[in-house]
Amino acid sequence: MRRPLLLLLLLPQLLGAQATVRRGVAVGPEVALRLWIPAGEVQVTAWDRDSVAVEATTSEGVQLVGGGSRDAAKYAVEFIDRSRTGLPGAKLVVRIPRRARVWIKSTTAAVVVRGTAAELDVLSVTGRVVVRDVTGSTTVEAINAAVDIGGAAGAVRVRGGSGPVVLAAISGALDVTMVSGSVTVAPQATSGHLPGGRVETVGGMVTLSGTLAPGSTLQVDTHDGAILLQVPPGAPPLVRASGVELSLPAALRGRTTSGTVEVRTFSGELNVRVLDGT
Repeated sequence: MRRPLLLLLLLPQLLGAQATVRRGVAVGPEVALRLWIPAGEVQVTAWDRDSVAVEATTSEGVQLVGGGSRDAAKYAVEFIDRSRTGLPGAKLVVRIPRRARVWIKSTTAAVVVRGTAAELDVLSVTGRVVVRDVTGSTTVEAINAAVDIGGAAGAVRVRGGSGPVVLAAISGALDVTMVSGSVTVAPQATSGHLPGGRVETVGGMVTLSGTLAPGSTLQVDTHDGAILLQVPPGAPPLVRASGVELSLPAALRGRTTSGTVEVRTFSGELNVRVLDGT
């Protein structure tokens, strides 16, 4: 008989521990949107509507603030008591116009973005950044966060520290600069082509799998990071190496090449392998 009474006494505390709020605003199709979530998770999905819809699940003492107009909108997660220290956390589910220009900032939050078709700019310190099926300009600055981009048409820029970077199905100019984090680049599924552009790292390993389109060049610069090229035997890229000895597998010698991979390293090791395992 005491348990129902206890639950009734605790009910206000339980309800106050977590709350879900929903906000929305009508905007223009190319609205500039800023999202700031220090901790937790934010999921951003593009839709074909001229509106921004935000669903926020917050813990006790944390609130969602913001709003906007037709041209600009901003939403942020913060402590109700501004004197509190630490990182306010929440889970945000956000729907935005497909051609919205989006800027997302987080500290430890997981950031997931899908379907945008304009400018996307993400800054994360130690969280995780996942981007899928976007077009336009994509920029990710991840100090120590892991970055996973799959399906991006247009310019892709990544700046990072020690977190791993995985890039797949990129059709556009690639520009990656890392300190010690590894970089893995996989080709488009239909063409098998890697993107042209540049990958630079001080000590992180760089793994490239695939070939390049005719006339395309991918430049790889490292200080002491290892470089692994996994290329098809049919039309491998032309490989030019500086600062390291180049030894091509027998299966690639004398083959017609497609595109160029330029490798420059101070003391890193270069390995070239054939994708079919020969």
